[in-house]
Amino acid sequence: MHRFDDRKVLLGGLAAGAVLLAGNLVIGRIAGFNLVTLAGLWLPEMKAVELGSYAGAHLLIGIFVAWVRAALIPFYGTGARSAVRAGLAVWLVPMALPMAFRVIQSMLFFGSLEWRTLGALALSAVLYATAGLAAATAARAGALGGRSGEALVETA
Repeated sequence: MHRFDDRKVLLGGLAAGAVLLAGNLVIGRIAGFNLVTLAGLWLPEMKAVELGSYAGAHLLIGIFVAWVRAALIPFYGTGARSAVRAGLAVWLVPMALPMAFRVIQSMLFFGSLEWRTLGALALSAVLYATAGLAAATAARAGALGGRSGEALVETA
């Protein structure tokens, strides 16, 4: 049986969530589009309350990335490979599948390929993989004064 160090999973999740939130906001500013909107989800003009809930959702997704990474450690180890796999596993459902359906719909009904959506899909994959690496780095550094290199998963 494996036990997670909850503090490290939470710290890694907050780091991953911050990376996801910052990355999505920066991509929205630079590229002029929002990854959540391109995934087919409706996102209103952001006011303070909406921005807070948007940030909270990204932090929860980040915690889920860290949790998936901790669950993958017994199978793939603690390296960057398991962190990237965790990020991409979480990326698949909320980002890749809706965007893939949008690309297929545009090809079938409009006869053209949406390059903007494909670009957003690639950017979001990189963003989620980076979030997995951020979760791994934060958890490895130790939580709340923990020793560096302390095990995230303990086997009993």
